[in-house]
Amino acid sequence: MKLADAVNDLLERITEILEEGEYSDHMLERVYRMKEELVTPSVRALKARPQFAASADALAALFSAVEEYVVCYPREPERREERRLHVEGLKSRVRRDLLPKSDHEAEVEQLVDEIRKWQVKTSLDANGRLVYSTVGGAVVPPRYLIGTQVGISVIEQAVKAQRPYADKVRPRDSRGEPGGLILIEEGERAIVVGDLHGRYDNLEYILKDRNNLQDVVSGKAHLIFCGDAVHPRSSAMERPEAYEDSFCVMLLIMTLKAENPFNVHYLIGNHDNAHVGGPPSGRGQVQQDKMFKKFASEKFGASVFEHYCEFVANSPVAARVKTPNGCVLLVHACLTPRAPDAQALINIFSEGRTGQALQDLLWSRNYERGMIEKCLAGVGARFVISGHTSPKASRAERYGFNIIANNVVAHVHDLQIILSAQGNSFGYAVIDMTHPLPDKITDMTAPDGRPAFRVLQPKGTAPPKPPAEPGNEG
Repeated sequence: MKLADAVNDLLERITEILEEGEYSDHMLERVYRMKEELVTPSVRALKARPQFAASADALAALFSAVEEYVVCYPREPERREERRLHVEGLKSRVRRDLLPKSDHEAEVEQLVDEIRKWQVKTSLDANGRLVYSTVGGAVVPPRYLIGTQVGISVIEQAVKAQRPYADKVRPRDSRGEPGGLILIEEGERAIVVGDLHGRYDNLEYILKDRNNLQDVVSGKAHLIFCGDAVHPRSSAMERPEAYEDSFCVMLLIMTLKAENPFNVHYLIGNHDNAHVGGPPSGRGQVQQDKMFKKFASEKFGASVFEHYCEFVANSPVAARVKTPNGCVLLVHACLTPRAPDAQALINIFSEGRTGQALQDLLWSRNYERGMIEKCLAGVGARFVISGHTSPKASRAERYGFNIIANNVVAHVHDLQIILSAQGNSFGYAVIDMTHPLPDKITDMTAPDGRPAFRVLQPKGTAPPKPPAEPGNEG
C-alpha cells in the first residue's frame, strides 16, 4: 500500500470514530487495529528517511490523541469536544504534511491545539501523604479522602481498562477470552511492586520515589502490581481500620488504572483470587476474605465491592516484560511445571479459579532451581520477579532462598527476585527496558545506574514487628 493511501485510510477511519454519537467497546478494538494495520507501518517507513522524522512524530501523535479520545470518551464527557478538536488539528497537520494538496486547499491549516503533554504536580499534605494532580484534571487524594472522592464512575472505568488490551498484548485463550498473560514490549522502564497488604502509605512513597509517578502518567514507565494489595498483614489483621486501609489501596490502584489504562497493570494474587471464586484466604484462624468483604461492603457499599471483584476477575495472572536481550516474567508466587510455556499461562483461567496450575502460580513456594530454569525457558524469559513470601531469614532457611534486605527483597538462585512492600521497611524493583539484562538477576540496574531493587524506610519508622502468631502468610 502506498503511503498516501494508508494516510487517507487512516484519516477516514478516524473521522468515522469522531462522528459516532455513542461510545461502544468496539471503538478501542478499531483503534488497535488501526495502529497495527496503518500507523505502525507508516511511522516505520517515515522514520527510515531522516527528512520525514517530523512527519512520523506527527502521525504518532495523531494516533495517541485518537487513543486518548476513545479511552476517555465515557469518563470525561465535558472534555470530549476539546479532545475531538485536538484530534482534528492533528489530522490537519498530517494531511498537510503527507498528502498532495488539491487546488482548493490554498488556505493555511492551523492546529487547534498543541500536543497535550501530561505534567504532574506532586505535593505533600499536612500529614505527609502524597497528593498529586495532572493538567488533565486527574487527582488521587490521600487515604483518608479517597473513599469519598473516588466515585463509582472511576471504578467502572478501571474495570473496563482491564479488558481493552490489544490481542497482541493480551493474547486470547482457548475460549476466546482475554488470557492470563500480558506482553509488555514498549516503554522505558517497568516499576514492579510486590505484596502491599493494605499499606497505602508505602504505595504513596513508592509513587513519589525517583519520579515514578511522573513517568507513569507521562507514559514513560509501566507500573505493575504483583497481587495481594488487599488483606492487612498479620500484625493488623484483626483491626477494622486495617481493612479500610486495605480497600483504599485498591481504590488508589483502580484510580491509577483508570487514568493510565495502558501502562498500569494489576496481576492477581491468592488473596485477590479468593474474592472471585478461588480458595479462601487468611492467616491462622482469621478468614480475611470474609472479613474484608463484610467491612468493604458496609463501609463503601455493595456495588463498589462488586466492581472491585469485577476488576480482579478481569486481571491477568502474569506479565512478560521485554528488554533488548530477553524478558522478565512477573507472577504473584512461583512458576510451576503445570504451566510450562507461554500458551499455558494464556490458558490459565480455562480450568476455573481453582485449577491446579493457577493455584501453583498464586500459592506455591517451590523454588527448585531446575524447575525455575525449565519454566523460564518455556515461557521465553530469563528471570522472574514475584511476591507472596515474606523475605525474612526464617523463611529463607525453610524455602531455600537468599536475603538481600530483610523483610524487603530476596533472590532465588540468581534467577528470581521476591519482593515485599507490606512492612515498615519496604521496596520495589525497576526493570530497565532499554538496557540488556545481566547474567544474574541480582546484577540488574535501574536506568540511573543504581541497583534495580529499591529499599525504602521513611524517617522515624521503627523496624517491622514480627507477626503475633505464625500464620498462613502470603
